[in-house]
Amino acid sequence: MKKVIVYGNALLCKMLYYEAIDSADFDIACFAAEKDYLRDRSELLGLPLMIFEEIQDTYPPQDYDMVVLFTGFRRMRERAEKYD
Repeated sequence: MKKVIVYGNALLCKMLYYEAIDSADFDIACFAAEKDYLRDRSELLGLPLMIFEEIQDTYPPQDYDMVVLFTGFRRMRERAEKYD
């Protein structure tokens, strides 16, 4: 089972979490968001909510996949930036 980081802390991310609870394909390890969007929270749905800019320190990319959920066509460039 692959460990997954979910980028974001909004509705789509929460929906993915609830869909993944019974999944045998992947296990959500944590959520990640930019520091400005954390609002002094360190947890979401019982999982760690990490600072995106520091995520590699705790969750090395070779050990975790990341799911990035954005809505809307205008945010396509942001998806590419996060991927890079």
